[in-house]
Amino acid sequence: MSRMLPRGRQSLDYTLWDEIKNHAQDVDKNQAKYIADRDRGHSQESDYWQKRGRERSEFDDTKVIDFIGIDPRFQNWFDEVELRRGALIQDIESKLSEIKGCDDYFKGHIDEFLEINWGVLGRVVGAAVANIGSQSKTKSKRWWFTRGSDSRMSSNYWFEFKKKSENDSLSSSDWDELVIWNREHGFDPSNEMRRAESHRPSAPFWERNTDTGMRYFGNPLALKMLEQSRQLFLKMEGRDDIDEFANYHGTITMELLKRALVKLNQGKSVDFILDVNGICALHCMQDSVTQQKIGLHLLTNLALRKQLRGVDLVNVPDLASNLGTGFTFGKVLFVLHKHKFITWKSVEQKLVTETITRLRSL
Repeated sequence: MSRMLPRGRQSLDYTLWDEIKNHAQDVDKNQAKYIADRDRGHSQESDYWQKRGRERSEFDDTKVIDFIGIDPRFQNWFDEVELRRGALIQDIESKLSEIKGCDDYFKGHIDEFLEINWGVLGRVVGAAVANIGSQSKTKSKRWWFTRGSDSRMSSNYWFEFKKKSENDSLSSSDWDELVIWNREHGFDPSNEMRRAESHRPSAPFWERNTDTGMRYFGNPLALKMLEQSRQLFLKMEGRDDIDEFANYHGTITMELLKRALVKLNQGKSVDFILDVNGICALHCMQDSVTQQKIGLHLLTNLALRKQLRGVDLVNVPDLASNLGTGFTFGKVLFVLHKHKFITWKSVEQKLVTETITRLRSL
């Protein structure tokens, strides 16, 4: 695969998009589905993500290059943090005071809410996409067999936590019992304990000495999101089945994130950030490498380019080349686009190539 931008000139991504964005066309849901159904193989080998471009659609053989970026509504959050930092912290603290358990759990860590934990959020989305793509499709086979099993076990763990907990916390003996059982089944929730030290808002749980000994507290936002997830599943399926719930965790996660972005677009920035952290905290994950390539590598890459350098959209051939994921990239983009987590546009290949040549000569 040949790259659009040379490895030594990747910083041209901002200027390139700025130069060609007025000529871009939206990739609609029908085009996205067309690509998802036909894309095959590893991302760096696919005919759809080459420097020579792909045909715009089955009815239009114009060669185009695809560009993607995180949903532009995230910019609302970046602006809030930059322009209203002090007031935003006060608003977050006020909202948390209305939720049971938050005062103790987040004491001394309120300012950490201003930073989205992109690494964890990327892992959450990666597991969700893996799960969605593993579901049987009408008149077709599964897209892949990696199912995001860590998040399935995480869902089961939280239901057990809720069942055993007293005031949303576990005694040391109950915690050890849960950890040992899960560890024997290939999942160790205690590995996630360190998240409480690096970013408390997105951490699943926290340990603290009390008058009755060591207790393990669940993140109140995660427990709140667990109930929302359960209610969403009941609405979807009409029954309360924990095993079946785990099969739907990808669809439920993406729906909750979509709702959070709607709140952000409505100016409810505090509700947005509490929901995002609740979703992150709800997921205790030990990711496969393939899931990380969807989430940690792809989404974190897009998010940080946007947040730190203002890059709205990035060309897909270079992203696909860097990721080298075994997941079919067109199917990954279809899921992210369907759930409104990314913006997806295309630009005529000839214009992109001519613009890059001109920028490199400056």
